[in-house]
Amino acid sequence: MTYAQETIRTFRTELAAVPAIADRIIQTVTAHPFKTEAACEFALQGLLRRVKTLRRCIGEAFRLIPPGRRKAVDSLCREKTEIYLQSYFINIAGSLDNLAWIWVHERGLKKVNGKPLSRSEVGFRKTQVAVRRSVPPSFASYLDSIEPWALAGENYRDALAHRIPLYIPPFSVLISNVEEHRRLEAASRLAQFRAEHEASADFEKQRGKLEFFQAVMMHSYSEGAIPMLFHAQMIADLKTIDELTRRLFAEL
Repeated sequence: MTYAQETIRTFRTELAAVPAIADRIIQTVTAHPFKTEAACEFALQGLLRRVKTLRRCIGEAFRLIPPGRRKAVDSLCREKTEIYLQSYFINIAGSLDNLAWIWVHERGLKKVNGKPLSRSEVGFRKTQVAVRRSVPPSFASYLDSIEPWALAGENYRDALAHRIPLYIPPFSVLISNVEEHRRLEAASRLAQFRAEHEASADFEKQRGKLEFFQAVMMHSYSEGAIPMLFHAQMIADLKTIDELTRRLFAEL
């Protein structure tokens, strides 16, 4: 799970475009004549604050661990990057929620009995019927196309908020080398227990030769989570928020 050199070069262009994407979202939102104070608050105090955070998180994550890095990263660098990743993905989810609330308030959506929609009813998923019924067919078709992306992001958001926080594995090992890696680890521990320090160091050196670094993030292996190449995901997510924002405000 690494990037080709051509892809890494493309990332430089993508990264340079991030401020312009963020500015475009900000301009789209600030130019809108809001009908309700609630929608205006979700837009200006919610979405736009998040967009500024997203822009900063992308820049810092790319700076701390550049795409294509193969050498091991020290624990402090990984921890700093994890903080930016956690902030980024929780704010991507928050941006989706903010956009949904903007739509609800600007369109004056309510329950059949006239009461406000509950929090669980506000969103763009197909199961959130009150909102989905209110959007025009072309916008509904677009929401259908990004639902797999939204559901995948929701999995990571829920893990971050409620279960296992996002982290960057310190190293990876090829499947073909896993058993040997475990054997060397056990041998090193046994040598340490016997105070055979030189032997332990030798086992650790051999083990290290089987390890390599990947710029991926995870939450829980026990849940079947797949390691995610976070550089590409961060760029893609910001672009999706940009497109969704422009489409939503065009409909409004």
